[in-house]
Amino acid sequence: MGPKILADETAILLGDNTTAKILDVGSGTGLSGDEILKKGYSCIDAFDSSKPSCEVAQKKGVYDRIFLSKGCPKGSELQLNLDNTYDLIVSAGTFWVTPSYPGVDMFEEMARIVKPGGQILIVVNQEYVQGEWQNWDKLKDLEERGVLKAREVKVVPNYRMNVSISNTNNGNPPNGVAMIYDIL
Repeated sequence: MGPKILADETAILLGDNTTAKILDVGSGTGLSGDEILKKGYSCIDAFDSSKPSCEVAQKKGVYDRIFLSKGCPKGSELQLNLDNTYDLIVSAGTFWVTPSYPGVDMFEEMARIVKPGGQILIVVNQEYVQGEWQNWDKLKDLEERGVLKAREVKVVPNYRMNVSISNTNNGNPPNGVAMIYDIL
């Protein structure tokens, strides 16, 4: 469900701008890229830390460029020399999963490579954003410094159809969230 929700939210944000430049962070095998491509957006790059996943995505031909990271990046370790390149950065199911996954430390770097007026769109299981390991003050600092502005979080019911993933939603599939950050 995450990649489909991400593609739907991408279409809402970009409208008919089908040549918008998109970076899929945590792209994996290209599931989100596939769904975004179905919406008519064709300028999509990928960023992931798994070489085997990137190889699968490359065979699909979904992405224009694929950037392979050296492990899970934190903050300035994103190391993409692409200032103001993208209209939108997207990610489904990658952020805030555990302390070893990408989190708020990456936002300043992601904001750097998004054009002013662009967005960062994160779609993830709602439980992940409740992890105590995140320092949400870093996002507040970026807002206070005029780097980005968070929109209201959108709750997405039935984010994952595999109920065994979660026990906190009374036996129902867990909710997801779509989090949008406008780059100023």
